Amino acid sequence: MQKSYSVSDLFYTDWNQISPQKIVEGYSHFCNTKTFEPGSEHHGASIIFTLRALRKNWRLVDKVNVAQAVDIFNELEPNLSKPWTTFFLNKVTANVRWYYAPADKMSNRTFDHFIYADSCLTKSIHHKDEKLVQAELAKLVAILYLPSGELYYQDEVVQRRAELLYKELKPWQLLFVMYTFGHIKKRIIDGCPNLFPKSGGSSSEPVQDTLPMWFDIKMQLANSGIFGDYEKVGRTGLYHVINALESLNRDKNKAHAQSK
Repeated sequence: MQKSYSVSDLFYTDWNQISPQKIVEGYSHFCNTKTFEPGSEHHGASIIFTLRALRKNWRLVDKVNVAQAVDIFNELEPNLSKPWTTFFLNKVTANVRWYYAPADKMSNRTFDHFIYADSCLTKSIHHKDEKLVQAELAKLVAILYLPSGELYYQDEVVQRRAELLYKELKPWQLLFVMYTFGHIKKRIIDGCPNLFPKSGGSSSEPVQDTLPMWFDIKMQLANSGIFGDYEKVGRTGLYHVINALESLNRDKNKAHAQSK
């Protein structure tokens, strides 16, 4: 009698069950499934490559046909669509030194770490030259991954570290950090509707660097005195600042609504 298998017998059902390198491999193809027309050859290929990164038993999975693969993918998709916010790549090395990942959701990083990382992310998206993209992503890693004892963003230190990491890190490592930071950024944006209101109309030219916007916000907070001067604002914990900004904008929106 032939044994029947469940999807979880054949495939890992969540990104956190596989290695960071496999996550990058699978997630890249998973994102492609959103860009191709369902039923098209490219869409089917993206599904197959996504499932390959998640397979547990190669011998059994190789017998899965395209129609079965689509059904399996549809079952897994809700789980795979959930963004992860943990840096499963928990450390990287360069020049015989270890650099350690942030805690989940970047809860142990400062406002400065977030805004400079966001600048790298937005600039990497707009670069056309692959080397420039990788340089920005190496700097993103240098901002977020810190040696023991380092607490705050320091531009010169980050620049030197980025140069080392650019030479040492593999493309999948850069992409993993990019994906993870992007998920954390999206979570922050979605959780702060007053700070980041949804745009009602068509978007204008895409922002190529968010740093000027963040500098302006940082200066406004410094002028308010809530966290101290400009430098102290940047050194304050990320979520202390984000929550304060959301609260200030909520109060401002409420006052504006009541004045009408």
